[in-house]
Amino acid sequence: MRALWDTFKLKPKNKYSLEHLKYLYSILIKNPQINEQNRSIIIETLRQIAELLIWGDQHNAGFLDFFLEKNLLGFFINILSQRTNKTVKIQLIQTLSILVENLKSKDAIYYLFSNNHINEFIVHRFD
Repeated sequence: MRALWDTFKLKPKNKYSLEHLKYLYSILIKNPQINEQNRSIIIETLRQIAELLIWGDQHNAGFLDFFLEKNLLGFFINILSQRTNKTVKIQLIQTLSILVENLKSKDAIYYLFSNNHINEFIVHRFD
């Protein structure tokens, strides 16, 4: 329970900042296993990451750089491979769909489609 509290205490004030994206990344790092206690925060974190990446794609290339550096799609695949509630997997699909549909920079599109992560989503058995 303490890990959940730690997740909330240093939230940056500016939502559209690289610091906020780093904060969201720290939530994923602190919660590698999805369970009933952290499920809702992971879902909201994934949603906010998609929102920030789309904003960053239009306003600040540093957002994509951070996304690439930390291999966040790899984190998404890790979450996908866990036995977790279907609402988390639905949010993962929505997040990826939003990114594919809305990212416009060549670098972002290249990253999304040049590695095997998209294929991992496509072939995953969603039970």
